[in-house]
Amino acid sequence: PDDTRLLEVLASNAAVALENARLLQQEREAAEISGTLLYLSDVLSRARDTEAVLDEALASIPVMLGCDVAQIWMRDPANGEWSPRKWRGLTTEESEATRSLRVPQDVADRFLLTVDRPFVLEREVVARVPSEYLILGSGAPRATLVAPIRWEPDGLAALLVIAPTPDHTFGERHVRLARGIADIAALA
Repeated sequence: PDDTRLLEVLASNAAVALENARLLQQEREAAEISGTLLYLSDVLSRARDTEAVLDEALASIPVMLGCDVAQIWMRDPANGEWSPRKWRGLTTEESEATRSLRVPQDVADRFLLTVDRPFVLEREVVARVPSEYLILGSGAPRATLVAPIRWEPDGLAALLVIAPTPDHTFGERHVRLARGIADIAALA
């Protein structure tokens, strides 16, 4: 009986310690994200034009999200067509192919799940993208993190971050960082 009671007390204390460690880790992660986004905000506040804002936003991706391949696509408000505006991490051939891409609104709408918050297109969904619109044509499909960037009156762009490997997945931390990057870029 005394041994059982002792074990119950120890188990309870261990559970409290584990929960405290989890909460501490969440707080550290939140502080890291805030500090990183504050730095990006400072950098973007000094950007002189849209091109500089987009360049700085893309430059932050490897550091913040650990992914080398990223793109910013812009929607033409007149016809809804999407075209690439900036990119990083592509080979010379992929860059040339990207430059001329235009995605009709009806195709983009099948994959643009929302324009209000970031979301992840899992690799199974990316596999359904028509091949003529794929940037990374070789190899297995990769998950793609999409962060819409909106500005008034009807501006819309999307930051696309491609997973570094076919088996990589994006977690909640990645989504929060992408949202911060998109929001700060929209305000700059």
